[in-house]
Amino acid sequence: MNLSPEQIAAAVSTAKSIAVIAGPGSGKTRTLVARVAHLIAGGVKPSRICVVTFTNEAARELERRLAVFCENARLGYAGTLHGLLLRYIQADHGEHKLTVADPEQVAAMIEASIRRLRYTGTKEALNEVLARGPHGISRAMSREEVVAADFWQEMESAGLLDFDSILHRGWHLIRIGVAGNEFFHLLVDETQDTGRMDWKIYEAMPTPNKYYVGDTDQSIYGFRGGSPEFLTALATAPGTEAHYLNGNYRCGEFICDAANAVVSNVANRLPKRTESQTGEAGTVTATAYDNQAAEIVGIATRLHGVNYEDCAVLLRLNKHVEIYAAGLAAMGVPVRRRQTEDRPAYWRDAKQLVALCANPDNDWLAYDWICKSVGRDAAQEAKRHAAEDLTTINEVIPEPMKHGMNIAEAIVELGKARCSKAAIEAIEQLAAQLDGSATLNDLLIAIHSDTTATDDGSGVVVGTIHGSKGREFSTVFLPAFEQGIIPANRDVDEERRLTFVGMTRAKAALHVSHAARRPNLYTKVIEAAEPSQFVSEAEL
Repeated sequence: MNLSPEQIAAAVSTAKSIAVIAGPGSGKTRTLVARVAHLIAGGVKPSRICVVTFTNEAARELERRLAVFCENARLGYAGTLHGLLLRYIQADHGEHKLTVADPEQVAAMIEASIRRLRYTGTKEALNEVLARGPHGISRAMSREEVVAADFWQEMESAGLLDFDSILHRGWHLIRIGVAGNEFFHLLVDETQDTGRMDWKIYEAMPTPNKYYVGDTDQSIYGFRGGSPEFLTALATAPGTEAHYLNGNYRCGEFICDAANAVVSNVANRLPKRTESQTGEAGTVTATAYDNQAAEIVGIATRLHGVNYEDCAVLLRLNKHVEIYAAGLAAMGVPVRRRQTEDRPAYWRDAKQLVALCANPDNDWLAYDWICKSVGRDAAQEAKRHAAEDLTTINEVIPEPMKHGMNIAEAIVELGKARCSKAAIEAIEQLAAQLDGSATLNDLLIAIHSDTTATDDGSGVVVGTIHGSKGREFSTVFLPAFEQGIIPANRDVDEERRLTFVGMTRAKAALHVSHAARRPNLYTKVIEAAEPSQFVSEAEL
């Protein structure tokens, strides 16, 4: 494996606590794979290694790369944190199966508890208590805590588990010593997007060796609870060995300079820079246009004669993605929209049926499915027969579901139930990202956490900066760089990091632009606009 001296040092370190601060284009995944390969070559059993990734797709990519160096090495775990904790929770429950509930089902059960207890407080106060998890109830029991306790009791009785409480319940099992003891090495990718609860779990894990990888300058998911503060604190903590991968093998020198100039204004950040290793200067421009239409025409003109497939137009807001994609297409530019997939028809039905396949004896799920697929009268009749026979609803219906179904068998059931072809294909795609030992509950976790983004069509990618994370293009356009758009009315430092991410998607050319006048996205009234402060911070 061809590694730089910095990558080698990070891969072979013998420290117990390691923080690898890996900047854009620095070979982060290569270093992580090298670390795992080094551990295995040194005699560590693969089954004693746990790798937590941000997505299941990232885990499968790591395993594919690892297989080149360590044939037939099966890691103890490689996947998302939710997937790992779900395995602990299921093991703790033994024969009493829990099934991951659909968010809509969870919302309905919360509303049922609110009505049953005649709760008159605010949703905000209740959500704050629910966010603390089932083990966050105080002895004083406020009215919100009474409702939350009732909800969790009903969920337990129904054999259901909501997505958010997986973290809390998993952390509790680790904290009391009944889970997390099987690994000798814990490796965590994308640590810059770790939330407070995630970090509590990693700290509680009894694993003696911990290896965290991420870039504090690319933490852009604050709206999901992610924060760079945990990785920043770890990198400077006594007892932690920090490795900085500053070499950037993607971006030209001038692109790195502009990105560094913006992100250097972030408060309390680690002292580091992304340093170009390409040997190329790169091109950086800043262009002022009179209005939005002129900006679109200007971008289309610059795109003339370039390889459309290696270009991207990245915007801060989804609404602008629609406008710029339509505008460029009208100018004859082939557009490949980068977007989160819309859910296909009958998507919720497919999710519910997968949940029922995971646990056919769950009367709550069975009743809900019969209501939806046949009707409430049939569901009530099945429920009555089950009560009379002291059995489950599944045992009294004409064609009972098989117990212990695997993922392939559940997908067959989706076809029998006439779920849409698009819904079945979407679930098959998610299933393909799981490892061979995955259960139906692992598939449910993947379904509930999926934010899959795809390219629609061919040509220039037009999408959000958030959606471009992890990608690279020869030429990148960053239009609509104006105050109120980027930075928006939120955490300015996170907006700086978002700008850093957008700029470092470019390999050879970066074009930033802004307009003097722009239509208000809601009123459509033409308003004066000011260049983003990040344009001057980048010294453009």
